[in-house]
Amino acid sequence: GMMNAINMLDNMDAITSLISIITIISTLFILYFTGNYYNIYFFTLIGVLASLIGFLFFNWSPSKLYMGDTGSQFLGLFLAFIGIRFKPIHCSFIFEHEKSIFSHIFYITYFRHKTSFSMNIYLWNSTRI
Repeated sequence: GMMNAINMLDNMDAITSLISIITIISTLFILYFTGNYYNIYFFTLIGVLASLIGFLFFNWSPSKLYMGDTGSQFLGLFLAFIGIRFKPIHCSFIFEHEKSIFSHIFYITYFRHKTSFSMNIYLWNSTRI
């Protein structure tokens, strides 16, 4: 999912870079304040952050350079790996309420779809009169 999302955002000027920079900076802050800044992940994040900042100069509007499929697929895979690797394991709120959160998302999506479907039928019938 993350690779596809980054690939879809690549056609807009600087959106992919800015979202990735914010995600990487947030992860770096978490690693620094938890004392995990002497591992390979910290330095890899700094390297990817530096390359994204350099790329942002050429990708700002009007953009002269795009990431392309290879860059966006790598960045999506990298951000997905970082999200899985540094998942908050000790956060009991996430595990206790995980089913509740997913059921809320399902119901909101379901009723929004039902409402929009009903409105489309109503508008289609009202235009036929």
